Amino acid sequence: MKKGKRFFKKTIVALIVAATFAVLCMPVSLAAEYSGTTEGGFAWHFDESTGTMTVSGTGKMEEDMYYSWFVEDEDGTDGDLDPSIGINDMRPMIKKLVISEGITSVGHSAFQGLMSLECVELPNTVTEIGAFAFYFCKSLKSINIPDGVTVIKGRVFSFCESLTSIWLPDSLTELSNEAFDRTLTDIYFGGNKEEWKKFYGMDTYVEQNGIKVHYDSKASDLNIGGNSDSSVNNNDLSSKSYDVETTEKNSDGKNNSDSGSNGVVTVIIIVAVVAVVAGVVIVVMKNKKS
Repeated sequence: MKKGKRFFKKTIVALIVAATFAVLCMPVSLAAEYSGTTEGGFAWHFDESTGTMTVSGTGKMEEDMYYSWFVEDEDGTDGDLDPSIGINDMRPMIKKLVISEGITSVGHSAFQGLMSLECVELPNTVTEIGAFAFYFCKSLKSINIPDGVTVIKGRVFSFCESLTSIWLPDSLTELSNEAFDRTLTDIYFGGNKEEWKKFYGMDTYVEQNGIKVHYDSKASDLNIGGNSDSSVNNNDLSSKSYDVETTEKNSDGKNNSDSGSNGVVTVIIIVAVVAVVAGVVIVVMKNKKS
């Protein structure tokens, strides 16, 4: 009888240990959200569950914004990024970029090298897109150029090999003939042929690369951006609360933000362990009563 009780107790202990070990070793995958600010005061928010990065603020983006949040500092840290993210972890996860109402330009090299970026939504307040802004975004397939943009600098879409067509408004006054990659096949232009000729070198560029220009086009002809239904809903962007965290400077002058995801994982593990132990205790109590 005593041996049976001892065996029963040992079995219960073994079950508790095994259950606890299994829960602790269980892979936990939680989509996290990260927030911060650039050196120029523009707030950014990244939602891992949707792969969407949203940038908000007012005015013109600082030049070389890329170096304000995506590039590691000389000491190997991630600059403005939450140190728990890791620069090489976050960049491949960004699939969609939303620039909020109030921003008037996309900065030089701001989002270059985002290899997984597929879609960009710009607000109607943007009037200028800086050089190399989306350079080497190889997966980029869709971007709306709002009616009101006046300047598109050089190399903006170089090596964007998935971008095959784009709509351009007749509000443009400056368009670099080096703005696009050679994979572009169609340009839908809001103006007429005479207006197109004002862009130095573009006639030669499209002819040499076999690009077809569609004149007097609307954004809806391409079904993206501009004034079409798929353009950025500025009201939704301005009213949505992204709970952007205030970053703090540490002793080295770096900006750090706490996503709190680690704490959530810990709580889940603790709750799971407690639940398992509680279940085992209930079984033991019932056996004692019987």
